Amino acid sequence: MLLRPLTVFVGPSDTGKSYLSILIYALHQVLGGSSFHGYATIRRELAWTPHIRPSDLPAKLRGPVLEWLRRLHRDEKRAKLPSQMSDHFRVWLEQEAGLDAAITVELERCFGLESLDDLIRVGSTAGRACFELGVPSHGAGSPARYGCSLESSHIQVSCRIPELKPITARLHKYLSLRVLNDDVSDDWRLLQVWIRTFRAIHHSLVEGIPQAYYLPADRAGVMHSHQALVGTLIRDAASAGLHHAPNVPLLTGVFADFLSNLVEMTGATKRRSYGAKKACQLASRIEEDILNGEVRRDRSNPFYPSFTFQPKGWSKKLPLKRASSTVSELAPIALFLRHTVRPGDLLIIEEPEAHLHPAKQADLTVALARLVRAGFRLLVTTHSDWVLEALGNLVRLSELPAEARSKFADADCALTPEQVGVWLFDRTDEATSVKVRELALDRDTGLFPADWDDVQETLYNTGAQIHNQMQDLRQG
Repeated sequence: MLLRPLTVFVGPSDTGKSYLSILIYALHQVLGGSSFHGYATIRRELAWTPHIRPSDLPAKLRGPVLEWLRRLHRDEKRAKLPSQMSDHFRVWLEQEAGLDAAITVELERCFGLESLDDLIRVGSTAGRACFELGVPSHGAGSPARYGCSLESSHIQVSCRIPELKPITARLHKYLSLRVLNDDVSDDWRLLQVWIRTFRAIHHSLVEGIPQAYYLPADRAGVMHSHQALVGTLIRDAASAGLHHAPNVPLLTGVFADFLSNLVEMTGATKRRSYGAKKACQLASRIEEDILNGEVRRDRSNPFYPSFTFQPKGWSKKLPLKRASSTVSELAPIALFLRHTVRPGDLLIIEEPEAHLHPAKQADLTVALARLVRAGFRLLVTTHSDWVLEALGNLVRLSELPAEARSKFADADCALTPEQVGVWLFDRTDEATSVKVRELALDRDTGLFPADWDDVQETLYNTGAQIHNQMQDLRQG
């Protein structure tokens, strides 16, 4: 599976769309550095490497690395990193960097589990999920790829880097003339190479992985009750030490992260960077086109965040809990754009069409496409035929010549086929397994062929049979 700028998961309920979305979110949290779990081992190594001794370095690498440094000193800029050194760091990343432990902890946190054993369905004899995250390279060479496989209660994470050319290019920048010079000891030069290599690996592997934000289903309920929920958690946490068995609820990590981002939103809007300004403009566009009003943080209470909605033309603001469910469901998208998310980030949204009229679902699809055009990356789960149909129109729109395209109101939101990926989650003949396959846009119908046609056909045939029976009764 290759995540696109706009990735859509569709299919029947209980087929693993949210499950895979959370797996992807957890992997981004570990690798992207936004979580304290992210590359903690590499950061520890960075702090440790200045104190290592020459005898700690692999003896078999001393000769090749010193020869490589001599070639660089002779201005051989194309001198390749010794294959032995590349292999050494590849093995270190795959086996010793602690990625498997970090992703295990993060998955338990995101799913709200005591142990990954609880992730397997009760009664199942086998369960397996595999996916791979590819990170674009910032130089010549292949991208870094991170794979995650979950089988029964065992999780295995591997980091595969086909080539270290991007790291080599960055490493060249870190190597000062003094490191390359002959007037220092070989041991000193080797130590500096190791320190700079760790630093180059960290930068090369972490940069390019976007920060991820997860907007779970039932956002309206959270927006209506988050103050009471946060207050309860704080009170229970304060009294936890006074009781032997405190009744503190265990939140899933995605829910806790969503709640935390809401609590930490500042009253003032940050407009210092172009990305922040662009995000605010897109938030205002969603409010204007879909919500017909403005969602804002109420600054009257500095301790608990509360949010208001001011319908267009109204002089007063409503507490968000008194606004419609449509407003409450979409308010987090506008708020995250205004206060948290920036172009380049990954925004995962479960069922954005919830509580929306079909016309508004189509409008929201256009708004999501506008986010993609602005540089945001989106992963969406949906059960809406309207969303898929609107998305198909936007993809077909991109194939029109510019002059013909300009006649449509949504011309600025057209997406190329390479920017969109729609994946169908469907049950196989075995009730315990699910098959995931990518849907190609049907050029004849202009639609992504999900399973909704079968539902429509079944309903039509049932209606026709009822009609025929009624006709027979009247004639009899």
